[in-house]
Amino acid sequence: MGTGAGMIVEGYAAIFERPYFLRWNQEGSDLIQEWEIIDRNAFKYCDMTKTVFLFDHTGEPLATVEAGTLLLDVDWYGLHFRADLQATQAGRQLYSDIHDGLIDKASFAFCRNKHADQVNEGVGRDLRKTVTTRVKEILFLRDVAAVDHPANNEACVYADSGLFGARVQTELERMQEQARQRARIRILASM
Repeated sequence: MGTGAGMIVEGYAAIFERPYFLRWNQEGSDLIQEWEIIDRNAFKYCDMTKTVFLFDHTGEPLATVEAGTLLLDVDWYGLHFRADLQATQAGRQLYSDIHDGLIDKASFAFCRNKHADQVNEGVGRDLRKTVTTRVKEILFLRDVAAVDHPANNEACVYADSGLFGARVQTELERMQEQARQRARIRILASM
């Protein structure tokens, strides 16, 4: 991946099975909370061959799959990316901002098969209508991006692989603890 000074950033642009608030939507006089969940299998048939890495989903590409400066991997946690940002001045500046902790969130832009979505309606804690869409099939991944205002606050980007590894380890430990708690509850319920 790339050559030279190692201006590598990595992170997760999408996190599986985690609902996140997308937006408020007006329906008549009602305000509706719209949520989204990325299904664990959403990327199964996704075309990622033309995906680019951007800042805030705009501007010139800072890394691309085609050039080999952007690597994408779907794993147990979500859509992982690794980008070499040394090729452009804007990329080097973004690397510096990520390294300095000014930017630490990520996102992705995609086209999906809306017919495959699973939509659930409900009522939130504040008694407002909620609509949660489970995105089940992403057809095309347009970009992954470092962002300052993500839809999903858990999507992250780091310039220090040690910080990134620590984040993944913490998340794995949290998930294991949740599994242990669910197992304890099942045991207690069966008594």
